[in-house]
Amino acid sequence: MMPCFGHILVLIQISTVTESLWQRHVSHKITRYDENGLKIQDIWINDRIQGWKFSSLEYAYITENKNGDIIISSKEYKTVVGMGRSGEHRFLYSHPENLTPMDICTDKYGHILVAFKSSIHLLDEDGAFQTILLKNVSSNIMFTCLCLDDKQNIYVGNNRGIVNVYKYLKDE
Repeated sequence: MMPCFGHILVLIQISTVTESLWQRHVSHKITRYDENGLKIQDIWINDRIQGWKFSSLEYAYITENKNGDIIISSKEYKTVVGMGRSGEHRFLYSHPENLTPMDICTDKYGHILVAFKSSIHLLDEDGAFQTILLKNVSSNIMFTCLCLDDKQNIYVGNNRGIVNVYKYLKDE
C-alpha cells in the first residue's frame, strides 16, 4: 500500500474455489481510495501481463504516478510493470543485471525511482531508464526501501535499519 498524490492504492488478491471441481482461482484487483479512505475505483487485473502471472505474485510494491499510472514492482519476476489508470499495460523495466526491485516511488514530475539492492534507478514516466541516482559501494548493505517527502528529499532505508536522507530535487 502506498499513498501518492492524495490516493491510496491497495493490491488485493482474491481466491475462489469451485466446489464441483475443487479448483482454486486467484484474481487480483487494485482498489484506489481517496485521502479520506473512500473507495474511488476498482481496477481488475488480467491474470497475465507481459509474462507476469499475477496468481503467483509473491509480493509487490505499488505506487501511482502524477498522471494516474500505476507502477508495481515484483520480487518474483524481478521487474517493474507500469499500467495506465484503467489497468492497461504500459511498460516493463528490469535491472540490466537481473537484480530484484525493492521499493518504488514517484516524484512530482512523474519520474519513477526504483530501489535495487545496490542502486537507485531513475526512470521516466514511460519506464525508460534515465540514470542511476545512488550507488551503494558496500556489498554488506542492501537498499530495501525508499520514499520522497513533499520537499523532494529522498529517504533510503537499508537492511541494517538505517535511513539516509538525500536532497533529490530543488524546491521551486
